Amino acid sequence: MSRRLVESGLPWWNWTPKRVGKAIRNRDNITLLARVGKRIAGFALIHVGEERGHLYLLAVEPEFRRLGIARDLIIWLEESCQVAGVLRIELEVRSANEGALRFYRSLGFDVSAQIPRYYCGREAATRMTKAIADLDYLPS
Repeated sequence: MSRRLVESGLPWWNWTPKRVGKAIRNRDNITLLARVGKRIAGFALIHVGEERGHLYLLAVEPEFRRLGIARDLIIWLEESCQVAGVLRIELEVRSANEGALRFYRSLGFDVSAQIPRYYCGREAATRMTKAIADLDYLPS
C-alpha cells in the first residue's frame, strides 16, 4: 500500500516491507489499520517521541476515500500522543500533493518548512506541524 499510494512514481522504495515490519515492531511507534469489512482500507504509522510525534505514513485506498477514514486515523493518533505527553505532531508530504496539503490543513496542521529534494533527491516536501497540547496548562 505504501508503494502504490505514498511512494508512487519515485525511483526507489524507502518503505520496504522489511522497514515497515521493523517499524511496526518498534515499541516507540503506533501502527493502525482501518478495515471496511474484511478489506484493509487504510493505515497509519507514527513514531512517538518524548515531546514530538512524527507521522511516517498515512494512506487510504482510493475506493475508501472521502469516508472519514484518514481523519479518524489522525484523531486516534493525536489522542494517543496526547496521552503519551507529546506536544506536537510533525509530518512531511509531497509539496505537489495539493489534496494532502488541504487535508492536513483542515485538521489544524500548519506549514513549518519546505525541504527541497526530500523524496529520492527529486521531489520537494512540505513539513507540517500541529500542536496537540495546550502549553498554558502544562505543569511547570
